[in-house]
Amino acid sequence: MRVFTVKGDHQLAWINPAGDGEGVRLSRARGTSAAAGWRPLRVELISTLGEEDEVDPPVVTDCPYLGAVQLLLSARARDVLAPLLEPEGEFLPVEAAFGAYWIYNCLRSREALDEARSVAERFPDGDIKRITRHELRPEVIGQHAIFHLDGKTGIYYATDRLVAAVERAGLTGFVFTEVWSSESGGMDLPTRGLLNRGVSDEVLRQQRMAKRAAARERVAAG
Repeated sequence: MRVFTVKGDHQLAWINPAGDGEGVRLSRARGTSAAAGWRPLRVELISTLGEEDEVDPPVVTDCPYLGAVQLLLSARARDVLAPLLEPEGEFLPVEAAFGAYWIYNCLRSREALDEARSVAERFPDGDIKRITRHELRPEVIGQHAIFHLDGKTGIYYATDRLVAAVERAGLTGFVFTEVWSSESGGMDLPTRGLLNRGVSDEVLRQQRMAKRAAARERVAAG
């Protein structure tokens, strides 16, 4: 078994709640059921690079970025992944000018983290801020394709079952970062300050443009 964090790719497109109070509604639709009485959340595509977006416009994929702890899925992604995702959560519709999309709200909580063996950055009160090395309990994860660690982080975790389904269908925009495997255990993740250290802004810009060009080809191939 392999376990990954999962989110949309912020370098391709950035989606934000639109209108007063929509951000609050979005934050509440995380980890606890929000389907009863739900009305479509209004979201919009925003500029991520300022003037650069005029020559290298964002690419709206099957999983555009809606924050690090939310998944926004296209109709295609919803249809393909429903057999794996519906048992673990709920789909909440959004109102968007760029197409039919749903927030996926994962309700499956697993106490799968072995805190004594894991490494984490913590807030002054002792709560976990960020896990930099995960040691997980596979017997707790079981056959679940996606889950979250209740009370630990707001991040969603996916097993290789979900990753394989995304890859088979050619779905675009998903970012999977491996954090643990049954063979090698936890992966040491870089601290945030080291992610782009030593890389110039121009190199990062070129990398981003190349990634967007590749994503456009995949989206067009559909």
